[in-house]
Amino acid sequence: MLDVKQSVADGIQERFDLESVGEQLVSHAVDRGVVRLHGKDHNVAELVDAVLLTGFLIRPSPNTRPSPMRAEC
Repeated sequence: MLDVKQSVADGIQERFDLESVGEQLVSHAVDRGVVRLHGKDHNVAELVDAVLLTGFLIRPSPNTRPSPMRAEC
């Protein structure tokens, strides 16, 4: 569960450009799928679900490009 909460915390920090997030905020996000920042609720259910399904946050690599399709002759 610690890894899940850390991945959720990392995702929240990245999404909202935060330096750190509190344990209570992360627990609330995992339990309810919502975080309250600057007096406004933000839905993070999709982020939490992705972490719970995979065990970690999936981030696309900025250096990854789809390979070109090759025609078979």
